Amino acid sequence: MATMPKWSTRERQVVLVRMWSEHGGRCLKRHPQCPYLAHYVKQMPGGAVLSDLYEEVSEGAIEVWKDYDRLDTKLCWEEERRRMHHLEEPRDEVRAWKHTFNPAAPERKRLDPVEREQRDAATPEWERVGLCFSIITRKRVAVVRVNKLAVPVLLYVDIEAPLFRVGRMMRRKVMYYQHELPARIERVIDEQCRVAVAAWKAARGFG
Repeated sequence: MATMPKWSTRERQVVLVRMWSEHGGRCLKRHPQCPYLAHYVKQMPGGAVLSDLYEEVSEGAIEVWKDYDRLDTKLCWEEERRRMHHLEEPRDEVRAWKHTFNPAAPERKRLDPVEREQRDAATPEWERVGLCFSIITRKRVAVVRVNKLAVPVLLYVDIEAPLFRVGRMMRRKVMYYQHELPARIERVIDEQCRVAVAAWKAARGFG
């Protein structure tokens, strides 16, 4: 039995249906009923192909969804490794049982309360973990992870305004190739993220 691709969730299929109702059959110049065949021609590296506005818009949305899924998978793996790294050592008898099979395996030190406090103090309250496109608004957003909670939370902060202070090619390099931004733009984005995290915590009573 054929399986659906990972990006094809029920919610995204609803979005594609809505796109078809709005853009299906329109030419690439957005004319509702266009009699000109040239308006349906799309230039590709291999030559010209026929296309319509729905195909153009849906392909862009699918690429954004794929990028989002890749970033989400990466963040989940990072969080899992982080959680495993901070796990405390099991009880002595369990640890002894494990080392009967691998005596050379190093034993991790059990964290005492002071060391745990030092580790928590070294963990930032929030950190920016990536950039992506919002599926809902199709705008560029910064992915911010809020730490020091029972479960880390991801926030998506709109950064369209500061990114438009740089050129189009720079924006593409930042979003697709992880190119570094100028320091002044980084400071503006960090400040927006800080304000967003503070507002999110205040709205939920975290102080």
